[in-house]
Amino acid sequence: MFSEKINEYIHIAENIFGTQYQQQDIDNILDALEKGKNISLENAWMLLTTQNIDQYNRIINIAGEITKKYHGNVVGMIAPLYFSNICWNDCACCDMSCKNISLKRHTLVLEEFIDEFNRLKNIGYKTIEIVAGGFSLKSKVGEMFLKFIEYGKKNIPNFAFFVDTLTLDDYKTFADPNITMIHRQESYIKNDYMKMVLWWPKKDFEKRVNAHECRLQAGGKKIGLSVLAGIANDFLKDVFMVLAHGKYLEDTYGIPPSCFGTVRIHPITRKEISEFKKIPDREMYLATALYRIMFPKTNIIITSREDTETIRKHIEAWATFANATCTTVIGGYKLMEEGLLNENIGQFNHGNPSPEEVKKSLASIGKTIDRNKEL
Repeated sequence: MFSEKINEYIHIAENIFGTQYQQQDIDNILDALEKGKNISLENAWMLLTTQNIDQYNRIINIAGEITKKYHGNVVGMIAPLYFSNICWNDCACCDMSCKNISLKRHTLVLEEFIDEFNRLKNIGYKTIEIVAGGFSLKSKVGEMFLKFIEYGKKNIPNFAFFVDTLTLDDYKTFADPNITMIHRQESYIKNDYMKMVLWWPKKDFEKRVNAHECRLQAGGKKIGLSVLAGIANDFLKDVFMVLAHGKYLEDTYGIPPSCFGTVRIHPITRKEISEFKKIPDREMYLATALYRIMFPKTNIIITSREDTETIRKHIEAWATFANATCTTVIGGYKLMEEGLLNENIGQFNHGNPSPEEVKKSLASIGKTIDRNKEL
């Protein structure tokens, strides 16, 4: 399991971290990439640590060329459908925390879910990701989750889920290989992770690290990796660990990640962004470029947590999925259509551009929307 390898990869990162590389060494790696050659994880880490602006620009340009080669100029669209804000965890970065007593809790029933689902399809989405907090599969939330999985996989081409870690036996109950599991390891640095997760059962670090592997062992085929930028003291070390995790899964199971998330920590009602580490744009772009370089065919998702300009820059060179009109509020799409939506009761506030705005923004950089693009 990856939990048994994690310290080995962290040791590699720590050995390389802080080393003063010769500029020529990094240029040689970039030369190899420009010739279409593959590079090692150690080489990827060297690229992540560069401070040279010319080398940084070369990395960005190389990633952009790889995106064009494997993904063309099309961008897929993905939307979240939040079906429950009940959660058994207490995380410092999330308003769904079980300790947030001011949050009104609700789980959609099947009729409400179908209504939200159809509203998203009417907006034009053909890729939907259902989202919730932490729950037992034997709970009422878990029972509804399994019903939503069955409905979603029959009624939309691309269906994904993002929920707290489940067990191997749980994953076996809905092991359809066409469903994508998007699962974020908030940080691979255990000390940083444990400062973010304040209450069980999510404090089981090893269980969370092994979630993707359990999904593959249960018969899943599509998995998404990411970290939450701002949790770890050293964000780029976390990025290296994402790459290492992806390579490990590819080498062990022959299945590379289906997608990467580029998610930066966002203010919530109980916490200010200043209480976490604010990751600069440069590091976010560098991280996303390395995801593309190391996994050319894998999709990269940029979400409306970011502002319009940041989203545009990500899509211009690397990202292959985005979202437009969306909400993190339970039952929010109905409220949106009725003009009653209050994003302050969602997981976090975010931008909410219309599909037409996104289409226009993409056209300005030579990109078009392909709603049938597979996640």
